[in-house]
Amino acid sequence: KFKVFGGWRRMNSKQGIDGDGSATIPQNHIYVSTDVDQYTAEANYNDNLGNLKYMVGAFYFQEQGYDNAANSTNVSLNYNGTNRSYGAFANGTYALGNLSVDAGVRYTHDQKSAVMHNIVQNASKVNIACMDAGLGLSLTNNCAYNYSKTFDNVTWTAGVNYKITPETLVYAKVSTGYKSGGINKYGYDALSSAPFSPEKITEYQVGLKGDVGPVTYSAAAFYNRTKNLQISVYYPVPYATNVI
Repeated sequence: KFKVFGGWRRMNSKQGIDGDGSATIPQNHIYVSTDVDQYTAEANYNDNLGNLKYMVGAFYFQEQGYDNAANSTNVSLNYNGTNRSYGAFANGTYALGNLSVDAGVRYTHDQKSAVMHNIVQNASKVNIACMDAGLGLSLTNNCAYNYSKTFDNVTWTAGVNYKITPETLVYAKVSTGYKSGGINKYGYDALSSAPFSPEKITEYQVGLKGDVGPVTYSAAAFYNRTKNLQISVYYPVPYATNVI
């Protein structure tokens, strides 16, 4: 009934990107190297208490690494960051004959921090200026820009299920979701480096599931409401990726 498990992932990559599909704008010929380690751990406990089936648990995530992007005009954007996420959750199903009720809740605390260096170099790879447009960066500390922010959120789900027959189930539920906010690692000015807010969603769903002999079928209808939708957008000039 008690489980503990975890994972580790390492990503190391190098790639070249032609941001505008032409040979005429060298700012958009980008070379990116990335090295990231991710760790996860989760512990949960599940049991039955009469008609109630439940689970409680906790979750931890850590991501640490760097990303360096440079273009053919010797502009270098270096990102070294650490992300941590802590979560606690509980969910359960209470059954009364053909009717059952589901409910769950999750608390999430996210911590994000990074040091970014937006540097212009000469042909000898010597730092000569900061590409900062309003950030107030200085060559004395290699054009460093420090970022740190935390996010907290509670998500939940609630639903009812009813078995019309032993083979046919109808249900309705409402769920909320959350994606942490953060910062654009390729920001080059005050606007593109500004933190962005968490994305939140509420989903309403009704459906039908069942079996007819060897055939399994399902049908569902849903409606989603999203706040602060995060979309990655690439601007070919002067070279950045933004989340709006």
